[in-house]
Amino acid sequence: MSADRDVNRIVRSWLEEGVTALPDRVLDTVLDQLPATPQRRAPWPVRRLLDMHIPTRLGVAAAAVLALAVIGVIVIPRGGGVAGPGSSASPTPSPSPIPFPSTGGALAPGTYTIDDRSYTQATHFVITLPAGWASVDPFIAKGDAAGEVGLTTWVVRRVYTDSCRHTTDTLVDVGTSPAKLVSTLVGLKSRVVSTPTDVTIGGFPAKRLEMSVPVGLDVSTCLYGAIKDWPDGTDESGGLCCGGPGFVDVVYVVDINGKALAVVARHLPGSSQQDLGELQAIVDSIHIDP
Repeated sequence: MSADRDVNRIVRSWLEEGVTALPDRVLDTVLDQLPATPQRRAPWPVRRLLDMHIPTRLGVAAAAVLALAVIGVIVIPRGGGVAGPGSSASPTPSPSPIPFPSTGGALAPGTYTIDDRSYTQATHFVITLPAGWASVDPFIAKGDAAGEVGLTTWVVRRVYTDSCRHTTDTLVDVGTSPAKLVSTLVGLKSRVVSTPTDVTIGGFPAKRLEMSVPVGLDVSTCLYGAIKDWPDGTDESGGLCCGGPGFVDVVYVVDINGKALAVVARHLPGSSQQDLGELQAIVDSIHIDP
């Protein structure tokens, strides 16, 4: 799949099964007003805007080329041999992480690595997945009748100050500063953001924030009928997007030697305790080699 996407297709995929739907005549009028901007070329397609409320979109995205590579992979289990009489202890070899696949679809349980610094701020970003997870643009995700959960990583450079009014004039440059990214997210309008707490992710200090969509917010009144927190680099047609009332993004702002990496663990109000537990286990398994 080409990394180049025209604005028309992006907006259509946003709206066709998203929070709102417009008649074709209205949508075409809107599209005619939108300036087309050059799309970045990258090893992965620009991550498309995804509303995880739509199970059918999860199925389609699972077949898409891995924009999910964003999500990297997990920690290498470590084990040690037990010394017996007359023998010296010898460590059990750790399994080598598997390169994250370049196509979407179901993932076998195991340890994976994503080695693209533009998505991870690291030489190796390693995670371990249980059974039942899939590569879904732009997440690794798991879905069932109770709800969906997912995980992605972002190197965030700019943030919209209002998640409902995600226009260029509301963008704030946060550079590579973990502290500035945290303070900007705390001040987001149209989101309920928790007080940051100190945690450790992959061996590095991090701040944990819960960002939910307010229960009383009519998302259909937002620009394009969607919540959006930040663009995908310089490409404003992509970014961290979507979700209705009660929708939660747990954002870990990781300080990797002074540079910020956002690890986003996403879940819906109906996500099961089992899925939430697996999502947390994946977060806990992250290993970062800068």
